[in-house]
Amino acid sequence: SVPLDLLDKNSINLAIKTATDHFGTIDILINNAIYQGPGLMSDFLKSDFTDIEKTFDANVLAQVYLVRALLPDMLTRCSGTIINLTSEAGMVDPPLKLADGGWSFAHGATKAALHRMAGILHLEYHEQGIRAYNVEPGLVASESMIAVMGEFSALEAMGIRSAPVTVPAAVIRWLCEQDTAGTMSGQNIHAQPFCKKYHLLEDWP
Repeated sequence: SVPLDLLDKNSINLAIKTATDHFGTIDILINNAIYQGPGLMSDFLKSDFTDIEKTFDANVLAQVYLVRALLPDMLTRCSGTIINLTSEAGMVDPPLKLADGGWSFAHGATKAALHRMAGILHLEYHEQGIRAYNVEPGLVASESMIAVMGEFSALEAMGIRSAPVTVPAAVIRWLCEQDTAGTMSGQNIHAQPFCKKYHLLEDWP
């Protein structure tokens, strides 16, 4: 494990150096971590603007920085996989107000911005051996979701069932390991129906 602070470029640089010194190359980049703190799930007007900036810095610009740092070596080797964990929050409006269990502008807007990256990377670099995907995990009982929405979210109360973290994990592993996944580069993969379709987990659903 290598610690990394999305809000500190020196920390990002050190993490990249530590990983490359140990492994030689970085073959797969999965942009999963997001900012957790004031501003992420705050009222549009009541949010401190500095906290909104932190959210965009950590949820969008840090991922851009990471990809720009790792992509040149991937291109040199004509091989590399980049997976961005996106969200329906970046595609549709929330079904509930923020106070009732919906999501904030900052969360949705940063996910929407990140969502644009995979298609561009595919278009520009797929012929040079790069695979890029968006994986939309759906509602997942992750540490991040519990931190944001609590143990039992209002979305679940509406009948939107959460899946275990093993579901998007199985999809990500499949995309990284299967040669046939190359034909899906540039696509938005909805993890839960994808996992069902390809029978990636024997014990789910």
